[in-house]
Amino acid sequence: MNRFRIFALLSLCWMIVIFAYSAKNAERSTKDSNEIVEIIGEIVVEDFDELPPEEKQEFIDKTDHIVRKMAHGLEYTLLGVLLLNAGLGLKNRKKWLVALVSLVIGSAYAASDEIHQLFVPGRAGMVTDWMIDTGGVIFGIIMVLVTGLIITAVKGGKHEHDTGM
Repeated sequence: MNRFRIFALLSLCWMIVIFAYSAKNAERSTKDSNEIVEIIGEIVVEDFDELPPEEKQEFIDKTDHIVRKMAHGLEYTLLGVLLLNAGLGLKNRKKWLVALVSLVIGSAYAASDEIHQLFVPGRAGMVTDWMIDTGGVIFGIIMVLVTGLIITAVKGGKHEHDTGM
């Protein structure tokens, strides 16, 4: 299986994972998020387990929003990485064009995901989340491109996919 097929399949699988998380109702999504925030609390707050329940909940309430927004950015950073790698698997394509198409696909998927959430009980589609998601896609694309430049510089020659950026 070639690079395009592998990364296209991985992109599709990751989109399904994103869809599945977005399909969770608000109650389930909040419970999952709070569990992750509690794990973070155990890692970053000294003696978190010994805190009174109301202090633990205060930490969770203050941290949950940030963690949710970071999760949005990170899940779409990975999507950007996967989409760009799929495009780079196509021979003789200009990197800037592959990056642009990857961005359009990732951003459009993020928009469709926010629309999808309008139909999930207790969830909301938010323009700010779409912006965070699109920013994640951009970050993933930049990470791959910069990594490729570094690899090319270290190798001292042309990268296998240097096709005119």
